[in-house]
Amino acid sequence: MITVSALTFTYNTTPIFQNFNWQVAHGEAWAILGPSGCGKSTLLYLLAGLRKPTSGEILIEGETITRPRPRTGLVLQDFGLLPWSTCEENVSLGLRLRGFYGPDGKHAPLEQNHEELKNTKDSLNSLRSPRSLRLNLFSQPTQDPTVDYWLNRLAIHPVRAQYPAQLSGGQRQRTAIARTLALNPDLLLMDEPFAALDAPTRESLQALTLELRAEQHLTTITVTHSIEEAAILGEKILLLGKTIQVIENPNAAKAGYRNSAEYGEMTQRLRGMMAI
Repeated sequence: MITVSALTFTYNTTPIFQNFNWQVAHGEAWAILGPSGCGKSTLLYLLAGLRKPTSGEILIEGETITRPRPRTGLVLQDFGLLPWSTCEENVSLGLRLRGFYGPDGKHAPLEQNHEELKNTKDSLNSLRSPRSLRLNLFSQPTQDPTVDYWLNRLAIHPVRAQYPAQLSGGQRQRTAIARTLALNPDLLLMDEPFAALDAPTRESLQALTLELRAEQHLTTITVTHSIEEAAILGEKILLLGKTIQVIENPNAAKAGYRNSAEYGEMTQRLRGMMAI
């Protein structure tokens, strides 16, 4: 699904990646682990099309990535929710944007109502006025049944009319995940998605991520600084640092793995490798 070839990326004259090669098959679950500043998030943003390589190439499903790809979902640590929009409005935001830009992310569908498209375009162009945004594109939930499905599946339907400030950290992250999955991605990129949450909420959302990956046949790549989280979410672990290594962890998604001796051995192994 993903082929990274001879990737070089330099930031302010500092090389982050040099001639990096990597392959990810469809349906695989990867965790990217390493010390701060090793390029974990940079690699994720390159895959998302939010940054461009200095040289080399990234292919996803045979397409060279030069811009964000419609079927790539991105979940961030800070949730990325619009504070003036309700939970339901936030979940529906991507679908409304897709209604304007079209499934390919470039062209509005010809069958769309032209007046609705004009209103949407006006909303996108009036960033000077948060009130205008609120009254137009960003605060009008779509009637797409997909929104209701994900509100229910992520257990946030009871709080659908609440604003982000009224939600718990776990509910905010569930809202962000629902917004992403409503767009039917085949690739889910997550950047430290649960780092700011308490331990019980973090473990609950890790388990939910594994369930959703199996249900939706997703390819997942999770950036984390947590050895324990990498061992849970990554059937393969890309360890960045002085050297780049791939660690096989095939039983990560199996029931009871967190409480197994194998999990303990894997976390110890990773801890030792990061200390080198």
